[in-house]
Amino acid sequence: MISWNRDTALFIALTISAAVWLVLHLALTLEAARARALPGWLRFGAWLPPLTPVAGYASGARVRSTLWCIVAVAYLVLRTQI
Repeated sequence: MISWNRDTALFIALTISAAVWLVLHLALTLEAARARALPGWLRFGAWLPPLTPVAGYASGARVRSTLWCIVAVAYLVLRTQI
C-alpha cells in the first residue's frame, strides 16, 4: 500500500507539470523553427525558455504559448512548496 503524504503528492505534481512543460516547450520551439515569417534571431532564440512563448505567439501558436506560460508558473509555484 502506498502512503500518500504531502511530499509524494508534490513530487507527482512536479513531475507531471515538468513533463507537460517540456512537451509544450519542444512543440513551440519546432513551430517557431518552421515559421519562415519570423526573423532568424527569434527562430534561433526560441530554444531559450524565456523567448519560447514569444516566438510561439509570433508564429501563430497562441494557445500553446499561453499554456506554456500557465504550466511554467504552476511549476514554479509548486517548486516553491519544497
